[in-house]
Amino acid sequence: MSPFCAGGSTLTYANTFGEADANPNSADGYGCLGSTPNPAWFYMQVGQGGTLNFTISQVNNNGTGIDVDFIAWGPFNGPPPIFGPTNLNPGTTVDCSFSYVAIENFSVSNAQAGQYYVVLITNYSDQPGQISLTQTNIGQPGAGTTNCDIVCPLTLGSDFELCPGSTASLASSIEDATSYQWSDANGVIAGQTGNTLVISAPGTYTVTVNKPGCVANTTASVTVTAPDPIPVGDPDDLSVCAVGPGPYTYNLSDNTDDILNGLDPVFFEVSYHISQFDADDFGPALPTTYQSNGGETIFVRLQDVNTPCYITTSFQLITNPVPTANQPLTMIGCDDNDDGLATFNLLEQNPDILLNQPAANYTITYHTTFADADTNGPSITAPQAYQSGDRTVYVRVTSVNDVDCYSTTSFELEVTTLPDDVTSPTPIEICDTLEGDGQAQFDLTPALQEITAQEPGMNLTITLHATQTDADSGAGSLPLPNYTTNETQNQTVYFRVSEAGSTN
Repeated sequence: MSPFCAGGSTLTYANTFGEADANPNSADGYGCLGSTPNPAWFYMQVGQGGTLNFTISQVNNNGTGIDVDFIAWGPFNGPPPIFGPTNLNPGTTVDCSFSYVAIENFSVSNAQAGQYYVVLITNYSDQPGQISLTQTNIGQPGAGTTNCDIVCPLTLGSDFELCPGSTASLASSIEDATSYQWSDANGVIAGQTGNTLVISAPGTYTVTVNKPGCVANTTASVTVTAPDPIPVGDPDDLSVCAVGPGPYTYNLSDNTDDILNGLDPVFFEVSYHISQFDADDFGPALPTTYQSNGGETIFVRLQDVNTPCYITTSFQLITNPVPTANQPLTMIGCDDNDDGLATFNLLEQNPDILLNQPAANYTITYHTTFADADTNGPSITAPQAYQSGDRTVYVRVTSVNDVDCYSTTSFELEVTTLPDDVTSPTPIEICDTLEGDGQAQFDLTPALQEITAQEPGMNLTITLHATQTDADSGAGSLPLPNYTTNETQNQTVYFRVSEAGSTN
């Protein structure tokens, strides 16, 4: 049995369908009603005494009027619910109608304030729809009113989703009740006795309300679910090449597609913020073309535009210094078979190209054209053993953090022929002037002059060695031109003769 009132406007309630006839034990007969299909029980309380004139109408869900029948009993002192033959009988029947029309009228004369009346409305056509009650004489002389304070259905609202990490406030639709009791799946929630409950987790929450005069729907529940997590993508750190003094321009929107991670931008919004607080609080958004000196964290908010749900992430703004590509000296290689080619280890130039710059921060590539070096085009694939004739080699030094942060330089490769075989110079003899000390110092200048005279016009590098092996490899060179020995017998020394600057 539900309360209803007329108030100052038409009130509409859902009808009943698919139900059996009214229970015979609920009343001592049903007056004029030939049958009581799909019964809907209501009660009302008189607010101001007087005459109450009503229309009752019923429509289906398409808005088409359908047969409505009723019977009314009263008055009663209450409280509802009011059932049984003792209360509902021919002696208390005040009006009744059993016709085929969709609109009925009934009246209560000389109604007294505080009294209750019971109305049974049937749905003969068994169609789902709505029942409307309208008081037709409101404001007229002698008219009474109904008390709408009794129509206090309890609700917590519709089920909803609670975003991760957020809270929501549940509010009882009945205010100023004597008591409120909140519960969840674990039972009664201790200490929660007010009209509202703040929640931070999904679940089903129920409130039980006690308020005098409100006897309908004293318990209500709402189910709160967790939405699917937003699949935010992982943005890249953004870097720029620090050409000149800052600040530098970063395009934050370069990360938008990565953050959306395939989500439709119509339904998800990406914004960039200066702090985590702004990202969480939907504070001021940064322009996507953003000026910064680098070394800064950018905070991202990915918002579901249809719900309050969002997720945050972040990335760094990095400033990469422009590398300096220092120009190394010409490399000279020796043509050992008269084909005009020599083999060069270009990697030997790396230290001179970088000088004091950290090698771990840069990559060095070698190219045969400036265009390839400038555009990061094809590079020399085996720079440690590059066979070439005379030519210019172009170098690109690139930051490992930003392929667009680079500089270039170049150097020359020069191929030279082997010096002609040189004959051994004239042996040098000296006396041990300090007899018995076992040492002698030789001035090898005449020998050096004999060697250079055999290669006129060639700039030679001559080194002295104690063994043939050392001379062949260039290891263990001895001082020139003055050489001191402690050999007591004849000693053979070895000269290595190469063109100055040649690596082989």
